[in-house]
Amino acid sequence: MIPLFLKNNPTMTNFTRLNMSRFRIACVLSLLASFCFLQSVHAQNRLGSVKLNGDSNNKLLFDTDGTNYTFQGEQWTVEAWVYSYGNSPNNDFNFFRLISGNATLSFHYEGDDALANGDPWRLETHDTSENGKSGNKKWAFDYLSSFSAPNFFQQWHHVAIAVNRNNIKIYIDGELAINESIEMNGYGAPNRLWYKQGNNGEMFFGGKSAVDGNHDKMYLAEARIWSTNLSGSVIAQYYNEEVNENHPQWEETARYYHGHYAEGSGGSRTFPHVGDKLGEDATVNDGDVVVEQTYSPLLSPPQLSTSQINLWAEGCSDDRSISLTWNDLTTPDLNYFAGIGETTYSYAVGYQVQRDGVTIYEDTGHSTTDENRSFGDSHTYSIRTYWVYNNTKYYSHNSISIVGGVKANFAAPSLSATTDLCRAEIKVSWTAVGNTPPNWRLERRSVGGSWSTVSNSISGSATSYTDASASLAKDTDYEYRLTASGTTADGCDVLATSSAVVTGRYSLAPEAPTNLSFTEDNVNQQVTLQWNIPAGNNEDGFTIRRTKYDGSNAQTWTVPAGTTSWTDNNGLVQCETYTYQVGATNSCAASPVYSGGNGLDNGEVNVTLSQNMDDIIASVEGSKAYFSDHVQIDWELTGNVTAEHYEIYRKETNSDHREKIDEVSGVTIYRDYEAQGGILYDYEIVAVATCQSNGVDTKIYSSPVSALGFTLPYGTAAGHVQYEGGNPVQDVSVNFERNNGTSTGRSLYFNGASRAELGNVDLMGDTPWSIEFWAKLIQSGNETRHVINVQTFNSSNQRMMDYKFQVYGWDKNIMLYPNWEWYPNSGPRTNNQWAHYAFTYDPERKELRYWVNGVNTNTRTNVVFNSNDYAYSRISLGHGNNHRYHKYFGYLDELRVWHTVLDSATINQNMNRIIGADQEDLVLYYRMDEGVGNHVYDASKANTTTYNKNDASLHTNMTSMFSEDIPAEEDLGIRGITDENGNYTVDYIPYQGTGEIFTVTPTYSGHAFSPATRTLYIGDNSPTNNGVDFTDISSFTVSGHVTYDQTTYPVAGAYVM
Repeated sequence: MIPLFLKNNPTMTNFTRLNMSRFRIACVLSLLASFCFLQSVHAQNRLGSVKLNGDSNNKLLFDTDGTNYTFQGEQWTVEAWVYSYGNSPNNDFNFFRLISGNATLSFHYEGDDALANGDPWRLETHDTSENGKSGNKKWAFDYLSSFSAPNFFQQWHHVAIAVNRNNIKIYIDGELAINESIEMNGYGAPNRLWYKQGNNGEMFFGGKSAVDGNHDKMYLAEARIWSTNLSGSVIAQYYNEEVNENHPQWEETARYYHGHYAEGSGGSRTFPHVGDKLGEDATVNDGDVVVEQTYSPLLSPPQLSTSQINLWAEGCSDDRSISLTWNDLTTPDLNYFAGIGETTYSYAVGYQVQRDGVTIYEDTGHSTTDENRSFGDSHTYSIRTYWVYNNTKYYSHNSISIVGGVKANFAAPSLSATTDLCRAEIKVSWTAVGNTPPNWRLERRSVGGSWSTVSNSISGSATSYTDASASLAKDTDYEYRLTASGTTADGCDVLATSSAVVTGRYSLAPEAPTNLSFTEDNVNQQVTLQWNIPAGNNEDGFTIRRTKYDGSNAQTWTVPAGTTSWTDNNGLVQCETYTYQVGATNSCAASPVYSGGNGLDNGEVNVTLSQNMDDIIASVEGSKAYFSDHVQIDWELTGNVTAEHYEIYRKETNSDHREKIDEVSGVTIYRDYEAQGGILYDYEIVAVATCQSNGVDTKIYSSPVSALGFTLPYGTAAGHVQYEGGNPVQDVSVNFERNNGTSTGRSLYFNGASRAELGNVDLMGDTPWSIEFWAKLIQSGNETRHVINVQTFNSSNQRMMDYKFQVYGWDKNIMLYPNWEWYPNSGPRTNNQWAHYAFTYDPERKELRYWVNGVNTNTRTNVVFNSNDYAYSRISLGHGNNHRYHKYFGYLDELRVWHTVLDSATINQNMNRIIGADQEDLVLYYRMDEGVGNHVYDASKANTTTYNKNDASLHTNMTSMFSEDIPAEEDLGIRGITDENGNYTVDYIPYQGTGEIFTVTPTYSGHAFSPATRTLYIGDNSPTNNGVDFTDISSFTVSGHVTYDQTTYPVAGAYVM
């Protein structure tokens, strides 16, 4: 416990050395005079007091002229430390008196013996009554019952009197002792408890009281007068310490006198005020008022502020020591001491510095270093001031804190890198040693080169990193090192030791050889193959594979890397056809990488040592779902060589197994009724002739020519709907739904990288046309996405017309070139929902219309597409110009292009159903149900037997573009619509396997039918179904009037049949 004041110690002495021009106070020799020597060693406070000997004229005058007094009004506070040394126990003394003209008031203490009477403090006034009344008034104040009264005799106590209008509070040692509200002759007293400016008068400590003239001996110190009513909490906080500008109400200080020094002598002695901002110095009118350095209260140093002490601690130390510095508070400019105009201070101030509550420094210096801290430590440092008397330290009541620390230091991790990966990446792995850092920095260099950073922000919890930089070259050594990096929670960059350097590399499977060719030598019965070294040049060697044409008798040979030709003289037989492939090998290839893979891309050669039949077959074409039960293969001949027959080979496109399925003679057409629906086949046609050698007939074969073909099994149905009376019912929708709930349908999915190029469909400027399709848009923000792009070009390949259906924001769907004109508000569109879109162009009316779900949402007039020098048209799906911009995200299904202007009725009738392929003016029709391959095929017909074949090629991801996400059955289904004769036909009813059962349901709003539904089997054995008829059994009430001709006269009893 640090004592705030000392009791019964009459030998308290202040040894303070003041080196200033204004004051010269030497050490006073006493019993403890040897302490003068300690002033350069120990921090000391300023000790001493004003000695008042009890004479009525023995007083400390604050003002002798009211015009100089700076506070007035209804609120003020006066406080000081008091030590009574008069007669005990009748040690009464006058504490404070204020004189204004004839009016006066005073507060005085009745003495310790008055404690028994219950009225130790008095307020006395003279001539302060209202309305011209005069006289004396006295109030006796008793202590609060909760207050434990002290003795003032030979003891220091702090007294504070706070006036707020007519309320008076007296605090003893910071504790509320008296709380009284007074009245005077029936009137409130506030207007008489203040020092009225302009009146002659005095204000002083000591002297005698206003009425009874009480006075006795006392010492006085730290006298403060405030022009405000200080709160009890402020008084309690600051009464036992010196105050400075850190006091919350410093600006309301009216007078402040330390009392431990004076200027002049005798009756001319003055006590300087504290701070240049205050008023006059205090004066005396009795030469006995002197500085008494033997008696003084012991106060703590003033409150600290952050700006004054300016404590600094090293926040990110590199060397396990933390430096701290702070200001020298004896510098006058800092205003730490409530000074008296000194130019320098010699008051010794000590500083206590603590780390996390533990003292690490306590001396008078202004810096220290906290040694031997651990890496990564963070500490809170606090500082407070103190001064010393009689080897006892008195500390400031508050402290200032700051955080300092040492950087974290991370050890080198254990590092490794892969050297055997067969892909374009090197995996670097590590194990941290010790703590986990905030981040890792991975660096790479060519062997012996300069380091570059791969990543500086790898998570500290990570234990590996895959370096897949495009700058890495295969089969090249790279060096890596890893170092902890980043900033810890205290804001410090870490210290770290780099790992040992490790080496990594990667390899890739070789690419296939290119440009495989051959030279026949029929005389020597040998074949020489030639090829180009594959790109990358990382093969270990080559494997040559030879089979007979049917794939049998496979043999392989190997040659070293760098070889570009090889001669086969290994038992070749004349007239035998051999197939050759050349593959590159290395450690990353599980098997040789053959040119052309499985042979679909001319990566193999077929060689026959006989007559040349290579070019006998000019072309081969396979049907693309043109027939429901077979694939038709057609081929054309060059006429150079005569073939005895043709062998037909077939394999699934995703298989390497090719089998001979048949052979035919005398025809160039073949129908494969064994083909399974929904499978894309690769057909090859080989012409076969007989080769005679040495009297032995040997078959020779042409080079195979291939084509793709497939079938999608479907059936047809037809029927009639009529009323019970036999009349036909028009516009009935007859719906076919699978009983198993599954669908054979597909759509195209565009993922932003995929696209499709459509066949050559003429859309000249003077040609009427319509385009319709189903789309499910996946759109975000205002990114432009091309769905369909129609362009026409002239003979110079210059774009003439560019009509785009594209997504931009939520209200713009269409743009026209050359004006790049948007069609705003072109129809409702909802993300992730299927919708039907249609566009029609009428060149005669120069009218472009846009439809969404059968509703004409936008019409543009005066639209003219220039047809001069028209050469060709191009329709693209899923991208903009040059396949580069504004790729589409979403689905497409059921795309139809017409050479006619569809009207609203036609669009609404056909949008919800799959239509027949031989519709008039239908020039392109993609059902998109293939599900395999890299094409979608045109189902439209030029006539009853000829297909338009405007097929589209898919780019990027090919088969993966097909999706089972299709419009719902009610949006796009299998259904027929009855015509004016009540007849309907459904030309395309796809089924799975060998057949399926369908439920057939007629619908027409407000109508009922018999039967309500029919069950129908459609399959291989029952592809055509006629007579699927229904009867409309609806009944309606008809009312009206019958009159004679050309009159309004009613006819009674008439029957309406």
